Formats: sequence, structure tokens, C-alpha cells
Amino acid sequence: MTPLILRPRTRLVVSARLAHVLRFLPVAMAVSAAMTSTARAQSGAASPALELHTRGQYESAAQRGMSDLLAQPWNHQLRFIVADSLQRIGKREEAIAQLEALEGTTFAETARVQLQALRTAAIAAPASPRPVAPPAPSMPAALPAVVPVVLRSTYQPIDDAGRGQLASPAAAARPAWIQSQYLPSSTGAGSTTAQPQYIAPSGQPVPVEPRPVPPGTLPAGAASQPATTRSAAAQNVADLYAAEKYQDAGTSGYALLQWEKPDDDLTLAIANALAWTGRLSEAITVYQRLAQGRLANEARVGMANVQRWRGRDELAVPLYREVLATDPMNASAKEGMRLAQRELRPRTSVTVGGSEDSSDVRRDIVTLNHRFRDQGGMNMVEVEMSRVAETLGTVNARQKDLTLRYHANSLPAKPRFEVSLASNGEQNLYGSVQWKVGDRDDLLEVGRVNWGKYANNPNALQSSLSALHLGAQMSAALEAGALTGRVDYYDISDDNTIFTGNVRLVSHWRPLGSSVKPFVGAEFRDAKFNSPNYWSPDGGFGSLYGGLLAEWSGPDWSFYTSGQVGARLYGDAGTSWSAAAGGKRWLSNDVGVGFNLWSMASQRNNADYRASSVNVSVEKLW
Repeated sequence: MTPLILRPRTRLVVSARLAHVLRFLPVAMAVSAAMTSTARAQSGAASPALELHTRGQYESAAQRGMSDLLAQPWNHQLRFIVADSLQRIGKREEAIAQLEALEGTTFAETARVQLQALRTAAIAAPASPRPVAPPAPSMPAALPAVVPVVLRSTYQPIDDAGRGQLASPAAAARPAWIQSQYLPSSTGAGSTTAQPQYIAPSGQPVPVEPRPVPPGTLPAGAASQPATTRSAAAQNVADLYAAEKYQDAGTSGYALLQWEKPDDDLTLAIANALAWTGRLSEAITVYQRLAQGRLANEARVGMANVQRWRGRDELAVPLYREVLATDPMNASAKEGMRLAQRELRPRTSVTVGGSEDSSDVRRDIVTLNHRFRDQGGMNMVEVEMSRVAETLGTVNARQKDLTLRYHANSLPAKPRFEVSLASNGEQNLYGSVQWKVGDRDDLLEVGRVNWGKYANNPNALQSSLSALHLGAQMSAALEAGALTGRVDYYDISDDNTIFTGNVRLVSHWRPLGSSVKPFVGAEFRDAKFNSPNYWSPDGGFGSLYGGLLAEWSGPDWSFYTSGQVGARLYGDAGTSWSAAAGGKRWLSNDVGVGFNLWSMASQRNNADYRASSVNVSVEKLW
């Protein structure tokens, strides 16, 4: 038997090019932090006036708000509170001036509806004297919309289990935008040829199309209520929802909840709009407002759906059960329970795939994966075996590995532990730990990884290269869309270092419909020196890209396709393009099949480069 050889590395070498590369990626992260900080500052400035408004002290709220606006003219939430307070105390002209100043901000649509109502009332109502009030501080007719109040956030679920494997079952929950450090970026320009960014979107946590509301509880029915039962702002939210403008309805509705308590039907509509557009954390807080009311069952179904879309099916099942205990025929709860219980069942999958590139590297891989959960469903265990074969000219390399993963979702940071034993003439042990940070489940990761397998080169695989890995993945909600970023650092056993990163903005703008998502981004890769055994641009590599991702899904199927183009930012990058497609279909409640296709063209080492891949998987539930 070949003796077990352990080669842990404790030396961490920081590349001299780190400072050079870092100036590109953090720009978007800094913008996100600035916007978040500004939003908090705005919210804090609005608090005194908001508290007075909530208590019905509108005169005091208007006076305090006008005073605060002199120091915070960009605080749109505060300005809206002032306008509403002025309207309630009869100062119509002053209220109109404040509402007009909200043009071009996140409150513009709501302000427009209120302006129309005020002007209509002014024409219809007979002139009547009103009490003389102290003059309000003069305000400019139009104020610059410097930074809008950030009231929405898009949850970006992350499940990085199955790292390094072709479409492992755990990777089924990986959304299309996730950039893994060893998988090629979807720009194609920065891709390795080892494995394309395989996606099995059956686990997509956020529905592409809005889910139907159970009969008899249609929140948009709230839109049919007489307008006199609601404020103009509330009716505007109902109208947006009825028009299926869920992004706008969620944004305006969540802002409305900060100073007004709408009726239960409209509250449910706001929660659904938030959930259907991916703002899952906010949706749960709104659903919780209805937990004890007339629409308690609808709210529980909504919360259960959100937990399921977040990949927490074990938390969704008890909520569905509560609904079915009182309403056994609830169609939404029955369907949700079926899907959640299917996800919690033990499963075995087999995946076969291959890739090749213009440098004549070919890879074939077979993966067998079995995963199951503990009795409570919180924690998950995966056992995986794979066999990789790579060729380049006369060089042939083979490797088998056995991997064990444990997802401890019952612990606060939801850590994931991984241990892998690889064999290709000698045996090597690898391991890593990954944990989540913050409400958005940002990731941190550290470990010793199988760089020979990541590199997609038979020379690297034959040399059993390893690397110390440090990684981080983060997300932020911007007014323009959902921002995600990832950085990875590798200290490789041949004394080289690789530093990679990617940042992407998925826009809320949907000119082609809710299923088609525009995105833009940038990526980079930098190496200490160039190695012939793997992609290591010592002159650096930076690329800008943009494209479209389209996703469609149903209870038992899913399909995606994406395409994008890229341009050189720095280093040896060049123009690029990539295209991908894939999907999954459940043939029964026990058997599912899936596929992924991917192709790209780019520049590497100042030469044209192309790569493509395909994989097919079969999954059986027990």
C-alpha cells in the first residue's frame, strides 16, 4: 500500500502584485458600502420626524422634519414624511412643493400619485379660509437626488458544496451568478478549461415567475378596494401590484410600511412582491406582521416559500404543516410541502462530463455523489467519489478522490467542513472549512485544496500540486441591482501565487421581461510567475463584461441560457464571448435528469483561446 503523504503548507506569501490588482475590484464594493452607510444615516435622520408622524403629531413632525431637511436635503424618506405631515395639517401648497422635489428619486412614483390627488382636490374643493400657520422654511423647488434611501435588498443564496466537481447535487442550488475560484468565469475570458461554470438551476431559490396566490386571498384584490379606504400612497402600491410591477410595488410598499400601517390585504401584497423579486429577508419581516391575523395561513405559506427558496427546506416544512393542520386542502401548502420534502430526501447522483480547449487539453470526469440529512433535517452529509482523466499530447494523468462534506446548518455560522483524499500514485489529504457571515450569508473560506485538479492540466494533476486557499464572497443591495463579488488567494506548492476575483451587478432593469436579467461585471487574475502547468498570467489579466441571463422554471423543471461579451481591462486579456445553456427535469418525484453546455472564446498569453464542455447527470431519491 502506498504510504499516506501529508504536505500541509503553513507559509503564506502575499503577491507583490496584490496592490496593483486590488485597485480594480474594490471600487464596486466601496460604492456599496457608501450607499449602505448613507442609507443608514438617512434613516437615522428621519427617525425623530417619523416618530412624531407615527404618534399622529403631524404639526410637530412637519416642523422637525423641515428643520432636519436643511441639513439633510438628500434624505428622500424624510422629505416624504414632511410632505405627508404638511398635507394632513392642511398646508397643501407646502406639501406640493415637497412632493415635487422628490422627482427622480425612489419616491417619485408615490409622490406623483399624491400630487395628482392634491391638485385634483384643490380644483374640486371650494375656497375656504384656513388657519394661518407660521411660515415654513423656504425650500428649493427641486433638489438633487444625490443618494436614494436604500430600502430593498436582494438575497443572494450561496451553496458552494460540491466544489471542484462536475454538477454535483449540492451544486444544483448554486445560482448562475456565483463565480467559483476554480470554475471558469462566465465571461469566458478568464476561464480555465477544467470545468465551465456548471449550473443546475433546479435549486434556484428565487422563482423566475411570480408564484400564484391561493384563491380567495389575492392580495391584488386589495387594489379593488375603494380608494377612500387608503391613502394615495397605499393605493399607488396596490395599483403597481395589480399591474404586476412587483419590483416597484415591493420598493414603494416597503417604504410605505415605515410610516403607515396598511390593511392586511395590501400588507400581504407587499410581502409577496418582495418575495417574488428576491428580497427574501424583507419579505419575511412583512409576512410576520400577518402571523396572527385573518391572513395568517397565507403569510405562513409565504414564509415557507421564502425558506424553501433560500435552501432551508427543513424550516419550510413545519410552516406548511401548520397551514395544512387548519386547511388540509390548501393547494399552495400542499405543493410547497411536496417540493420541500423532495429536497430533504436522501439522494444519489451520477454525473458524466468532459471538456476540451484549443491547447489540446482534454478532460473526462465521472462523479458519484450521495447526500443525506440528519433526523431533524438541519445538517447534511455528502459522500462523493470522482475519477478524472486528462490528456495533453503524450501526457496522460489520472486521479481518483473520495470526499466527505458536512454542512452544519444548525450552528450559527452554518459552517461547511470538507475532507478529501486524492490518489494518483501517491495519496494526498486536503481539507477546508467555509462559514457564513451576516444576514446576506456572505462567505469566508480557508483550506488546503487540490490545485492539480483545479488547474485542468495533466502536468499539474500528475505533480499532485496543492495550494493554501483563502476566499471570500460577498453581496450588497444597490438601487441599480444586486451586487456580488468574490476574491480568492492561492499559495501553490510550486511557490507560485494566484490572486483572482470577480464582481458582478445584476440589474433590476428588465427591458425584456422578468425572466431575462441584464448584468455587467469585471474580473481579474494575477500570478507571481507564469507556469506552463496552469493558467498563470504574470502580466495580469483584467476584463470587463456584460450580458443577459434568462431563467424559466416550474415545480418539476427548470431551464436557463446565458450569453455575454467581454473587453480588455488590463494585462493579456482581450475581447471575449461565452454562451451557456442547461436545465433539469424531474421525470417522477424520485428521478431527475439534467444537462449543461458551455462554450467560450478569449485571449490567453496574447493568443486566441477557445474551450467548450458538456455534462449530463441523473439523480435518484430514496
